[in-house]
Amino acid sequence: MSVSGIALSGTDAANYTANTIASATADITARGLTVSGITAADKVYDATTTATINADSATLAGVLSGDTVTLAAAGATGAFATKNAGTGKVVNVSGLSLRASMRAITLSLNPLRLPASPRRGSPSRLTTRPAPPASPIPP
Repeated sequence: MSVSGIALSGTDAANYTANTIASATADITARGLTVSGITAADKVYDATTTATINADSATLAGVLSGDTVTLAAAGATGAFATKNAGTGKVVNVSGLSLRASMRAITLSLNPLRLPASPRRGSPSRLTTRPAPPASPIPP
């Protein structure tokens, strides 16, 4: 970030000089996005956490106008949080990724959690975090 408009004033200003070129640092926090349309199927107890999910209707909301970010859900898999029988069990979804048309960007996704047989209209929240940069790409 560059800083401009540095000026000295006051009765003793003539006794000093100011560096008129300065910089500062600040953070830009990644924007949270919302994934909806992924469902998990109920199942009969089978002693595993394997879950069957359907991500064919997965959508991504929260992308700003002018940015191109798409959700890649074809490789998504699901696993129940526990193997035990019960209702409203949490299913962890992994294998989701984002594709962006920005140069030198890498994004990682936190696991998505949704209940089996989710109610319509209750999207799951997805938080994105920039991954640490591997190495700069030369111009």
